[in-house]
Amino acid sequence: MAKHVHICGLYRADLRGYTQSDLSSNGEQIWTLNDWYQFYPWMMPDRVLNVHYFPHINESEHRFTGDWKAQYNRVVREGGKISVVEVIKGVCEDGQELLPMELRDKFAMSSIGCGVSTAINLAIHLGFKKISLHSIRLRDAEYAHQIQFIQNALKNAEIHDVEVDNPYHDDWSSRISIQIDWVKNLNSPVGSLPHLVKYFIGDELSNKRVD
Repeated sequence: MAKHVHICGLYRADLRGYTQSDLSSNGEQIWTLNDWYQFYPWMMPDRVLNVHYFPHINESEHRFTGDWKAQYNRVVREGGKISVVEVIKGVCEDGQELLPMELRDKFAMSSIGCGVSTAINLAIHLGFKKISLHSIRLRDAEYAHQIQFIQNALKNAEIHDVEVDNPYHDDWSSRISIQIDWVKNLNSPVGSLPHLVKYFIGDELSNKRVD
């Protein structure tokens, strides 16, 4: 198994000019999120993390255009995996993997609050020895709330002796001021958080969210 994984966010500028071979020339894996194909049409990820329940995943008519399920099936046909909190109808079930509950028991819940932080913890859990982060700027208000979760996941990597290439360290360290309580702030604008709470903790807590 590959020991190095590239986790790619959806800020396309940082990967402008890249190709598939630039990230996986030595067999490294490429992981990304949700509708990556809108941002990186050249990318064939080894794993896509979709940590939302439906219909949230395809609410945006500006992003989930065309036959997005065909894009997911394309990944599966090429041997990739889709990590989910709910099996997606219309996507090959053999290629879908529910996030392992071991993440809940192995890591602090405060480090599993968004797609990127979940990906970092999953990579640690699966035995990767190096993680490289790409295109994860987190400048918009919704995504700025995710810095805390990612920073906590990166601490897990350090504890487990996983090397991390994080070009955003200085930026995030200077902006980590918003502290999100895992349970009490389900009404905060953190897109993935209520879905992950529902999956790992249960409906009773997730129902506290006020839409």
